[in-house]
Amino acid sequence: MSNPPSFLLRYISDYSLADLKSMVSEFFNVKDAFIDVAGNPTFILQIEPVKLKFKEFSKRMLDLQLLPILRRSENSLILKVFSRPKPR
Repeated sequence: MSNPPSFLLRYISDYSLADLKSMVSEFFNVKDAFIDVAGNPTFILQIEPVKLKFKEFSKRMLDLQLLPILRRSENSLILKVFSRPKPR
C-alpha cells in the first residue's frame, strides 16, 4: 500500500475567481474561468507562445503566495492556481 502524499496542492486565499481572472487576463487570452471540483481556480487559455509570459506571471503569483501550474491540452492551455505550500 502506498503512502499518501505529505501535502496536497489546493487553493486557499483571499483572492476571488474574478480577482484572479483579472490578473491572468493581463498576461494571457482567457477563454474560460471556473473553480474545478477540487476547489482550485482553473483558466482555459488560448494556445499561444507563453514561455516568457508565464515566467513573468509566475513571479507575480509567487509574490502573492500563489503557485500557478500550466498544462497543454489538445486545443488549449490549462492554468490552475494553487496556494503556495509552506516551506518545511
